[in-house]
Amino acid sequence: MATQCKDIETLLPTYLDGELDPHDRLSFEHHTADCSECRDRVREEAAYLERVRSLLVPPGAPDGLAERVRASLDVEDRRAMKVARRAGWSWVLPGGASLAAAAALVMFMVSELRPQQVALHEAPAVRQAVRDRINDSPVRVGSPQEVSVAAQQYLRKPVRTPQFRPAGAALRGWQPRELDGREAVLLLYDVPDSRGARHQLTVHVVDASGLDLRGSERWKIGATELWVASLGGVSTVTYKDQYGFGYVFSSDMELEELAWLVVGTDIFHRSRELGNE
Repeated sequence: MATQCKDIETLLPTYLDGELDPHDRLSFEHHTADCSECRDRVREEAAYLERVRSLLVPPGAPDGLAERVRASLDVEDRRAMKVARRAGWSWVLPGGASLAAAAALVMFMVSELRPQQVALHEAPAVRQAVRDRINDSPVRVGSPQEVSVAAQQYLRKPVRTPQFRPAGAALRGWQPRELDGREAVLLLYDVPDSRGARHQLTVHVVDASGLDLRGSERWKIGATELWVASLGGVSTVTYKDQYGFGYVFSSDMELEELAWLVVGTDIFHRSRELGNE
């Protein structure tokens, strides 16, 4: 099917990530070659994406960090050797303890980089989303464009389905749901974490006007507010966009991994851009 102007917004993130199949890519490029308005839209989004990538360069390590890490590893190695000698485990290598200590230090540094936390109880709608993330209802499948159209028809409002940046992230389908008595759409994704392990990630999309979607901690990125929580081994990240739609992201992956996946979505970038205008 030939690409139309109305298809550009849905196909654009996948096109910029180089993940459109050859036939759709050719159709996309034929359309933008003939349509100056869509061509300008592609150029604008590509430039915006480059700006975002330039801003996501990680900060430099604090002064003295390397020395503190080495000192901590030395302490942990000495402790592990004492334990090994007491137990008679002469074959235990201190390297295992070093890895454990390094992992603990990484988690400590990540936690220090979190925005200011605010202790609250999770909203009932967030708890319901976690309970409701997996059930036996049939999954309605289709291309990202078809899922987006079906979601809009079901909610009777224009809504964008999130596009995740990591290579290999895939939208598997959707299910009609309810959240706190409101019609909602559940989107099902398969995404990789930073180590390449794959996880199921679900996103409840709901008209959140007047709906409490707070988690147990508030994180702020610029002027944009995220709420996060860990409930029974499930990590959740929620936020509302500038149109009043709420998104509840849930997965069994680590909370920091999920948060940065959410921050990398096209809808989050667009929400931040419009919020800063």
